[in-house]
Amino acid sequence: MGNGMLFSQLSIFNKSQRAQDYGLYLALFLLYVWQLGGTPLFDVDEGAFAEASREMMLSKDWLHTTLQGVDRFDKPILVYWLQTVFLYIFGINEWSVRLPSAICTFITAIYVGHFIGQRTDLKIGWSVSFAISTSLGFLTIGRAATADGLLNMLLAFILLTLWHYVETKERKLLLFSYLWMGLGLLAKGPVAILIPIVTLFIWSVFQDKGKTFCRAAFDPIGWFIVIAVASPWYLYAWNRHGDAFIQGFFIKHNISRFSGAMESHGGNPFYYLTVWPILCLPWSVLILAVLLRIKLLWKNPFHSYCLVWSIFVFVFFSFSGTKLPHYMLYGTIPMILLMMIILPTLSEKWYKWILSTQIFVCVFFIALPWIVIYQSHLIRHILYKRLVESAAAPVNVTYSLLFTLTVILCLMFRGGFSKITRLMIPAYLISLVFVSFVVPWWASTLQGPVRDLANISLGIHGKIVQYGLNQPSFSFYRKEITNHDKPLAGDWIFLPEHRMHEFNYLSNNGNFLINGFALIQLPPESK
Repeated sequence: MGNGMLFSQLSIFNKSQRAQDYGLYLALFLLYVWQLGGTPLFDVDEGAFAEASREMMLSKDWLHTTLQGVDRFDKPILVYWLQTVFLYIFGINEWSVRLPSAICTFITAIYVGHFIGQRTDLKIGWSVSFAISTSLGFLTIGRAATADGLLNMLLAFILLTLWHYVETKERKLLLFSYLWMGLGLLAKGPVAILIPIVTLFIWSVFQDKGKTFCRAAFDPIGWFIVIAVASPWYLYAWNRHGDAFIQGFFIKHNISRFSGAMESHGGNPFYYLTVWPILCLPWSVLILAVLLRIKLLWKNPFHSYCLVWSIFVFVFFSFSGTKLPHYMLYGTIPMILLMMIILPTLSEKWYKWILSTQIFVCVFFIALPWIVIYQSHLIRHILYKRLVESAAAPVNVTYSLLFTLTVILCLMFRGGFSKITRLMIPAYLISLVFVSFVVPWWASTLQGPVRDLANISLGIHGKIVQYGLNQPSFSFYRKEITNHDKPLAGDWIFLPEHRMHEFNYLSNNGNFLINGFALIQLPPESK
């Protein structure tokens, strides 16, 4: 791999590459930027990150984040810097705050594919990039205005650069991995050090009784780099906020997330047994293929390294009190690497199983919106029930997926393409339909009314408060903080429609109701 530097690993514009490679890169990049700004932000996560970045841009305080004017300690500073830069460049919109995740996830796919392609076969490298780009988990998180696309990229840099160091013993590679760890601390926190260090430790114990780990993990210059990169912001935050920062960031959003379920995001220890295959769709069948060959894979040092990386993430987060689907993405890259490495060795029946999975995905995407609509009476949450009952029929989703289903069936029973091409074509079509029709339909159903009412509120003069809701995207679209103050006479209130009866609001055409959400005005004080 040459000198092993990141830029040589990402050297996709090499003169020797064929023109068709550029088309493939463009096709994968399209999955992440197409319709990127065409759907409303999902609350609470996307709305919170976006609004915090907007407030940073407005305050010009680049070392501190607030949400609705209140100190925010959920995540470190790096992702807010990236989002705020794009807000300055492209304006206050969904595109700006989602673009960092899209770029980071695309870079991750290309980097990981190039890394393995240099060590095995360029076709395997391409299949890795393609599988990452089209897997449901990465496709979703790569289009979300959160910190996870950035963290996944940095974890790939750290762990694969560490492996390159294991191969070559070049210290500069080790120092690069420490640099990425420092940036990871600024992106998400201690997890950026925990996963690489524990992975290397476990693998090294099995392979060489810990010698590699001791050589890599106790490099003083490396830890100096980590401290030099990350500590200035952490020390600033501690100096500025004192115990509030320690309690908010380290205790609440790191230790407490592991020890207990935060914000009702709990689950049993088998939670990720269900989630992981969903994240890997439409390639999930290959997880089974990897597990069936685990003894054989363990004999190869790099394959065993990937297994340790993947299994540690699975076990660690399975025992975490707080469980969220995207946590498992931190260990999905090594699994996809193994899946694509063994794919060329599999028999024809495995290819048919993958095509069958793709058929299932199509049928599932076609059926799910209709099922939810027709079974909306079973939804207990009053607001979500109202949103689904008011949803438009997902005809575009249905027709586009039926077309994709037809293509898959043709590929299953007819030849003319290589086996891997027969898998890539439907996977790409499913991904394109997902970002073009499925996500926009769900976003417009659940979040469209929030954006519509926020846009209406731009023409309203007077104070607006939220009541019975936590929709930070409303503030983002309004370009103004909308807090949860007690409503006073003359104020406008953004609230669920079913809670309007709690107020003596003005019954005139000045109030606005859209699919379960309402924007109403209280009567002014009588003189």
